[in-house]
Amino acid sequence: MDYNSLVKKENKTNDYLLFVAYCCYLMINLSFSAHLYIGLGLFVAMLSFSLRKKDVATATLRDIKLLFLLVYSCMILTEGLFVGGIVFTLKQFFTSFLFYSFFIFYHYFEGSDTAENREKVIKLCFALFAFFSVYNSIYYLLFPGAARRPREHALLLVSGYGLACACSILFVFIFGYLINGYFKDKPKQKRFVILLLILMAILIVLTQSTITMLIWIIGIVSCVYFRRENLRAFYFRIALLPFLLAVLIFLFSYLGGFLIEVLESRVDEHRMFERLYSLGHFMKYGTEDVEASYAINRFVTPFESVKTFFKSPIFGVAYKHGSSYLHPTLFGVANHSEFPDAFANYGVLGGLPFIFMYVIQIAEILKRKISHPSSAWIIVVVLLGCFNPLKYFAVNFVLFFFIPVLTKHMEDLNLDKEEEQS
Repeated sequence: MDYNSLVKKENKTNDYLLFVAYCCYLMINLSFSAHLYIGLGLFVAMLSFSLRKKDVATATLRDIKLLFLLVYSCMILTEGLFVGGIVFTLKQFFTSFLFYSFFIFYHYFEGSDTAENREKVIKLCFALFAFFSVYNSIYYLLFPGAARRPREHALLLVSGYGLACACSILFVFIFGYLINGYFKDKPKQKRFVILLLILMAILIVLTQSTITMLIWIIGIVSCVYFRRENLRAFYFRIALLPFLLAVLIFLFSYLGGFLIEVLESRVDEHRMFERLYSLGHFMKYGTEDVEASYAINRFVTPFESVKTFFKSPIFGVAYKHGSSYLHPTLFGVANHSEFPDAFANYGVLGGLPFIFMYVIQIAEILKRKISHPSSAWIIVVVLLGCFNPLKYFAVNFVLFFFIPVLTKHMEDLNLDKEEEQS
């Protein structure tokens, strides 16, 4: 047996183990400096494993996302130094690499030379989400509201809102394939996928993030409504959409009354019931005080960042608060809407590269030579970016690694089938 092949196989196993350790560790919110330093150490180790291969290093250097990441991170560095100082700003600089550099590791694992190796990576990713969904769900049942206080629970492997946001994207992505019959002839995979979707759904609900849950529901509804059974039915549903929206607007007040009636006696049971009740009150009666409804307030606050961006469109206002050394809300940044916040903080010089990272990544996924039964997951990404923070490890792990690896594997399987048929 070839000794070199054994060494290569052994090293590949070590890479898997290191990657799992890296992902498991960073699934926890980085709330303390010690977490950040350990995370950076694991990141450097992963980077050394990945870039030791010449083809991986070449693919990474040619990836335009790396350029945009460097520009965005340099904006964090240069504007942060004005107020935040060297130590704090360097932390912010390297943290941005932790959150957004998964495409580097994707280039390493996409180079797996066999379908078996690729499947190992995908199975590890699925197992990771299954484990953290179950663990966090149990924890939230024991300690309701723990997701809102990640600093108090970080040492107990609590992932917070970030995991719920990631699960909402992954759920809608997989759900699109499920309802369009992709797993029809794959009963074992279908059972596992249904189980995983149930686990992620429970996690999303127990996290008690109202906006995340509303966006998740919008994604599911979009996935079902725009399913592509045939082109005629698809175009008919698109043509019907304006009429349905008109009906929804007409029934807006009645829907608010329905929420009030259903939730009025249960407001104190769950924080999400309280928020949905206030949303129903707004829909039914309206209010001049936006603060009266948390959900409505969250949909309005991103416009604060938009107004701040127009006041300082080139460089933004991050140099005033030192890249979050001082609280950004004091300088007109909503701090709850990743995409508008990027423009408010760093202007077009930092905001455009940040947005382009996501746009290019989504475009690369859509270019795969596979069936894309639904693009509803993109709606979820856009809405989360507009109304929620996205600076979560789990979210960018899904967008820049998990979905790309999964779709790459599906593409390769399709090509193998085409070669067999020809």
